[in-house]
Amino acid sequence: MGSFKNMVRLYTNLPNKIYILCICMVINGLGSFVFPLITFILKLKIGFTEDQIGLIITLFIICQAPCLLIGGKLIDHYGRKPLIIFSYMLAGSCYLACSLIEPSFFMGLLIIVASILFSVTGPVFNTLIADFTNEENRNASFSIMYLANNIGFSVSPLLGGLLFSKYLSILFIVNAASMIISIIIFCLFIKEPYSFKESETGKPRNLAESRSYQEKTVGILVNNPILILAALVMFVYQFSYSQWGFLLPLQMVDRFNAAGTQFYGIIAGINGFAVIFLTPLLTYKLRRISAINLIIFGGVCYAAAFITFGIANTLSVFVIAIAIMTLGEVMIVMNYNVFIANNTPETHRGRILSLLPIITGSGYALGPVVVGNFIDLGYTKIWILLGISVFGAAIAMRSLAVRKIQRKYPL
Repeated sequence: MGSFKNMVRLYTNLPNKIYILCICMVINGLGSFVFPLITFILKLKIGFTEDQIGLIITLFIICQAPCLLIGGKLIDHYGRKPLIIFSYMLAGSCYLACSLIEPSFFMGLLIIVASILFSVTGPVFNTLIADFTNEENRNASFSIMYLANNIGFSVSPLLGGLLFSKYLSILFIVNAASMIISIIIFCLFIKEPYSFKESETGKPRNLAESRSYQEKTVGILVNNPILILAALVMFVYQFSYSQWGFLLPLQMVDRFNAAGTQFYGIIAGINGFAVIFLTPLLTYKLRRISAINLIIFGGVCYAAAFITFGIANTLSVFVIAIAIMTLGEVMIVMNYNVFIANNTPETHRGRILSLLPIITGSGYALGPVVVGNFIDLGYTKIWILLGISVFGAAIAMRSLAVRKIQRKYPL
């Protein structure tokens, strides 16, 4: 009971705006029916082949790069709140349009555009969390936001899998409605922190007048090379993790035929519920372990999970694999953003939190198209190769952790 109270205490006394952002995360997650099912929509509804789907998903992720760079610049120059509202309005409009048309190439294009607009808001949320917190409560704040996000995503794949076959238009409508609700909450309860805010020392300051504000983003990265080195390791992690949304759905359809979509929804739901349970538990139990070491442990879990996917033939084995993968996912996601925020000046967080995901996202982008071209190797061989690659990246991360550079930059 004492441990449970301590876990709960981690999430108390956080800034009020963090709890409001959590509500938005839950709503967005509950309404996110479309993108988790994009592989099924492109294959079963529109009729694309596996290699075409891999290419489309890769092009989608590549298109995110300039949008993230532009978004990061806009975040630091014009504020966080306007970008959220603008992106959600356009993305919601795309989803509403999808609800009115038959499955087609144009529908696929609208889904990609909406998904890009939605993904641009990821750095905005991370920047807002860093703005509203300090180093003492930042880890718990990122943790509770990740928890809130997965509360919604634990439900949406289950419902989406059930509605997919006969009620596709409803999925688009609910997705758009969730964005509209989030816009209303932002307008009413979130004050733009950009212009004047308290620094982490508690002293008010104007970001535009800050001397460090004028420093180039490249200079920040040169002075913090560990950010680039860690991002390169995350590139490998993300290359392999991308198969969770590409290779795994195809594998489940191959293994279970028509039931594959429902089974994929089940394990996606398990992933979400496991995150809800593991996030506070791991945040509390592992709070004294450095962020970079937890990222290493997470990579080892990824390797074990991917190899298990390769040998899986029954739903129960897939469930075991997803549980292991989720353990690694929680450790990596919770600590990577904390690591970046703690090593980035407040004046450049929007740009850094937009730039580095381009490096890591490149792995996510290349994953589907590369694996799609080697699909003839078979699911088992591909998953085993992915597992070996991730384990190698974890070893590289460990080498990075013991370098002398870590004596200068906090972990």
